[in-house]
Amino acid sequence: MTVASLMFATSFPIAFTDHLVSNEKGSPTPPVTPVSGLETRIGSTGDIPVGLGLKLWESPANIYLMYAGNIEDARKILDMVELAIQQEDYSRDINQRIKCAIKQAGLAASFIIVYLSRRRRVSFCASEQAKHYLGSHFRRVVMIGSGKEPLVRMINKVSGYLKSPLPSIKKAPLEHIVRAINNALSVVAQSTRDYMNGDRSLFAAHSTGGVFTISYFLGLYWLDEQPPAYLENSLCQIFTECEGEQVYLTRLIITRRQHKSQHMDVYVFEGKHPLVLGEKVLELPLQQFSHTQIANFRRHSSIGPMSALSEDFPLFQVITYATAQVTGGRLETQNVDFNGELAITLSNGKNTLRLEQHRDIVAKLWKRCGKHDDLG
Repeated sequence: MTVASLMFATSFPIAFTDHLVSNEKGSPTPPVTPVSGLETRIGSTGDIPVGLGLKLWESPANIYLMYAGNIEDARKILDMVELAIQQEDYSRDINQRIKCAIKQAGLAASFIIVYLSRRRRVSFCASEQAKHYLGSHFRRVVMIGSGKEPLVRMINKVSGYLKSPLPSIKKAPLEHIVRAINNALSVVAQSTRDYMNGDRSLFAAHSTGGVFTISYFLGLYWLDEQPPAYLENSLCQIFTECEGEQVYLTRLIITRRQHKSQHMDVYVFEGKHPLVLGEKVLELPLQQFSHTQIANFRRHSSIGPMSALSEDFPLFQVITYATAQVTGGRLETQNVDFNGELAITLSNGKNTLRLEQHRDIVAKLWKRCGKHDDLG
């Protein structure tokens, strides 16, 4: 099942999606996901995880489609869209005709289409199954999929600890964009934490997860100039745990989807690597990384060992997670680090991958948890 949504739909649209594919029959081999590893949790409707797939498709015609439901039917919907825009620009009239055609054909998929209007504005249309949410921290959010109700609760939870509402994009465009990205990443962080927590996960109950990401519509923004570097569709998630007085890195997930690419690269480190919180450079054994490619269809997705990078990899968006046993229970917290400036550079070492922090990202979170920068 799916959660796919368009956040800030009427100001600076950002996609939020999961990547887990499920069906009623299941598979002899459960899928390995970046967040939870081997995934065997059955959804509340009986759906069984079978693999990973993209829920946001980019058409060569500069149309974006998010879908929920039957993937083959979603492909037919995209075919309808691409055929229609050969004759005229996408519009709400075309959208209405496509909805009628979907109903007549009995297609079992819902959708959100993101496109550039005749007035060169990023616009959207959605199927009748879409749920709409309005709030001061996320503006209009359009959601589809079985995970849309858990997403509403997640957005409400995140909104409860966010500060002042978003400023107007007309009066303060840069501040609006930076804060919108931070708010969207906060939903990724809280959703990921929820999904990792086994039976407590609202998303896992709906067979929704695998890995959560946000995506930008780079084919629609800044048409006449290069988009800012911080809008690259990449994210670094750092998972840390404390045992006694020692903090360990236990998982690292780096996702990247380049513009016009038909797949997402996911690099995952699993292990128990001791950290010195004051150190800016971290080297991790390359052999402990895996490389997952998530394609439009799960049968085209793959997982295997990771090779050395072809070039240095700049990361602007980082989420850090901290877990520790404390008196009376378990501490779990996370922090979003995004201000539009370079946060981490990923590069090759000697049989390692080298992470260079350009500011105290991990130490900052543990200091907030009561651990000092000089802790080993």
